[in-house]
Amino acid sequence: MCGDEDIIRKFMLSAYDNGMTSGDFVFISLTLLPSERVKTPWVRHDVRDDDAMRAYQPLLEVPADQLICETQNRSFSEYIYTVAEKVSHYEIKRRT
Repeated sequence: MCGDEDIIRKFMLSAYDNGMTSGDFVFISLTLLPSERVKTPWVRHDVRDDDAMRAYQPLLEVPADQLICETQNRSFSEYIYTVAEKVSHYEIKRRT
């Protein structure tokens, strides 16, 4: 998915509210510009900050500038598998 920080947060909170952030799903967000809240993009200083923090755990944020540089010699899907495995700390079965 791709959108501004508020849209991503709203989407992830909706996924959290619907029980979709417990590990069965991985969400991928393409970030086009550096975020002002790089370390804590879920924080809005409201009552949902704790829920948002948990909702962001299965979110894999891929910076566009890194994607362009690192995928020149391999496919996008292979790049996503590799990064997801690093983040999740387990091997992901690849489709053939």
